[in-house]
Amino acid sequence: MLIVGYQGKGSLGRRLVERPRSVSIHGKKIAVRANVWTLGGFSAHAGQSDLFKWFTQLAPSWLRVIITHGEDAPRKSLCASIQQQFSLTPELPLQGDVIEISRARAASDVLAS
Repeated sequence: MLIVGYQGKGSLGRRLVERPRSVSIHGKKIAVRANVWTLGGFSAHAGQSDLFKWFTQLAPSWLRVIITHGEDAPRKSLCASIQQQFSLTPELPLQGDVIEISRARAASDVLAS
Protein backbone atom coordinates (compact mmCIF):
# COMPACT_ATOMS: atom_id res chain seq x y z
CA MET A 1 0.00 0.00 0.00
CA LEU A 2 1.36 3.41 -0.96
CA ILE A 3 0.26 6.38 1.18
CA VAL A 4 0.90 9.63 -0.69
CA GLY A 5 1.11 12.99 1.07
CA TYR A 6 0.39 14.16 4.59
CA GLN A 7 -1.99 12.11 6.75
CA GLY A 8 -3.78 14.00 9.53
CA LYS A 9 -3.65 12.94 13.15
CA GLY A 10 -6.41 10.46 13.94
CA SER A 11 -7.07 9.58 10.29
CA LEU A 12 -7.02 6.04 8.95
CA GLY A 13 -4.16 7.06 6.67
CA ARG A 14 -2.08 8.20 9.66
CA ARG A 15 -2.85 4.99 11.53
CA LEU A 16 -1.71 2.92 8.54
CA VAL A 17 1.49 4.99 8.22
CA GLU A 18 2.21 4.14 11.88
CA ARG A 19 2.11 0.45 10.85
CA PRO A 20 -0.19 -1.09 13.48
CA ARG A 21 -0.99 -4.81 13.49
CA SER A 22 -4.70 -3.92 13.05
CA VAL A 23 -6.99 -0.93 12.54
CA SER A 24 -10.63 -0.35 13.36
CA ILE A 25 -12.87 0.62 10.45
CA HIS A 26 -16.52 1.37 11.29
CA GLY A 27 -16.06 -0.50 14.56
CA LYS A 28 -14.67 -3.62 12.91
CA LYS A 29 -11.10 -4.69 13.72
CA ILE A 30 -9.14 -5.35 10.52
CA ALA A 31 -5.68 -6.98 10.42
CA VAL A 32 -3.14 -4.95 8.46
CA ARG A 33 -1.31 -7.46 6.31
CA ALA A 34 -0.18 -5.04 3.60
CA ASN A 35 3.28 -3.58 3.34
CA VAL A 36 2.87 0.19 3.79
CA TRP A 37 5.13 2.75 2.16
CA THR A 38 4.83 6.51 2.35
CA LEU A 39 5.66 9.04 -0.32
CA GLY A 40 5.91 12.54 1.13
CA GLY A 41 6.20 15.83 -0.71
CA PHE A 42 2.97 15.52 -2.69
CA SER A 43 0.78 17.68 -0.47
CA ALA A 44 -1.42 20.12 -2.36
CA HIS A 45 -1.22 22.69 0.43
CA ALA A 46 0.46 26.03 -0.10
CA GLY A 47 3.05 27.15 2.38
CA GLN A 48 2.10 29.92 4.79
CA SER A 49 3.88 32.60 2.72
CA ASP A 50 1.93 31.57 -0.42
CA LEU A 51 -1.29 31.44 1.58
CA PHE A 52 -0.70 34.96 2.94
CA LYS A 53 0.11 36.27 -0.53
CA TRP A 54 -3.28 35.01 -1.70
CA PHE A 55 -5.11 36.12 1.45
CA THR A 56 -3.67 39.67 1.37
CA GLN A 57 -5.90 40.43 -1.62
CA LEU A 58 -9.01 39.21 0.21
CA ALA A 59 -8.40 40.18 3.84
CA PRO A 60 -9.63 43.80 3.64
CA SER A 61 -13.11 42.64 2.62
CA TRP A 62 -13.43 39.72 5.06
CA LEU A 63 -15.34 40.06 8.30
CA ARG A 64 -15.00 36.43 9.33
CA VAL A 65 -12.27 33.82 8.91
CA ILE A 66 -12.84 30.18 9.88
CA ILE A 67 -9.91 27.76 9.88
CA THR A 68 -11.26 24.22 9.68
CA HIS A 69 -8.36 22.30 8.19
CA GLY A 70 -5.26 20.97 9.91
CA GLU A 71 -4.10 19.92 13.34
CA ASP A 72 -4.61 22.21 16.34
CA ALA A 73 -1.05 23.49 16.86
CA PRO A 74 -0.56 24.64 13.24
CA ARG A 75 -4.11 26.09 13.14
CA LYS A 76 -3.40 28.12 16.28
CA SER A 77 -0.12 29.35 14.82
CA LEU A 78 -1.86 30.37 11.58
CA CYS A 79 -4.58 32.08 13.62
CA ALA A 80 -1.97 34.12 15.53
CA SER A 81 -0.25 35.12 12.28
CA ILE A 82 -3.54 36.23 10.72
CA GLN A 83 -4.38 38.24 13.86
CA GLN A 84 -1.00 39.95 13.80
CA GLN A 85 -0.81 40.65 10.07
CA PHE A 86 -4.46 41.35 9.20
CA SER A 87 -6.10 42.35 12.52
CA LEU A 88 -8.68 39.58 12.09
CA THR A 89 -9.46 36.93 14.70
CA PRO A 90 -10.11 33.59 12.97
CA GLU A 91 -12.46 31.05 14.46
CA LEU A 92 -11.01 27.59 15.16
CA PRO A 93 -13.95 25.17 15.37
CA LEU A 94 -13.41 21.63 16.57
CA GLN A 95 -14.61 18.51 14.78
CA GLY A 96 -18.34 18.22 15.31
CA ASP A 97 -18.90 21.94 15.95
CA VAL A 98 -21.74 23.52 14.00
CA ILE A 99 -20.93 26.80 12.24
CA GLU A 100 -23.71 29.07 11.08
CA ILE A 101 -22.83 31.10 8.02
CA SER A 102 -25.20 33.75 6.81
CA ARG A 103 -24.90 36.00 3.79
CA ALA A 104 -24.15 39.55 4.91
CA ARG A 105 -26.17 42.18 3.12
CA ALA A 106 -24.04 44.07 0.65
CA ALA A 107 -24.38 47.84 0.31
CA SER A 108 -26.09 47.31 -3.07
CA ASP A 109 -28.71 45.10 -1.35
CA VAL A 110 -29.40 47.78 1.24
CA LEU A 111 -29.75 50.49 -1.42
CA ALA A 112 -32.11 48.31 -3.46
CA SER A 113 -34.47 47.65 -0.51
